[in-house]
Amino acid sequence: PIRGITEHTLHRVDRTSLVKRVTHSYAAQLLENGFFNADPHPGNLFCQIQGGVCRPVLLDFGMVVTVDNAGRLAMCRLMQAIAVMDIAGAIQALRDVGLLDGIDQESQRPERQVQFFYFMLRGTGGGRDKA
Repeated sequence: PIRGITEHTLHRVDRTSLVKRVTHSYAAQLLENGFFNADPHPGNLFCQIQGGVCRPVLLDFGMVVTVDNAGRLAMCRLMQAIAVMDIAGAIQALRDVGLLDGIDQESQRPERQVQFFYFMLRGTGGGRDKA
């Protein structure tokens, strides 16, 4: 399992590359395929090293969430809006995904939800974030 840095250091694993591969895998599951492993934790994620390249191995697809095409496309629009810092587009995409339904904090102040996504995606190179 992906737990400690010791094994990764021993095998000279490029952790940045590994995280990018895991992120790409989940993005492909959700945004392209419309289903994803809804139980990500270190016990369900292993590393396989082949030819000096570390690849993630995802296990235990017992808890899978299916997203219909409308939801998948709304999530794509949300990621695009966040990447280009389009707050109005992100708010609309959050509504389309169903995260701003009802009377709650998110529907009263949707910019807080967008700020949350910006915070979670900081350092990924999207938008104005160059850290």
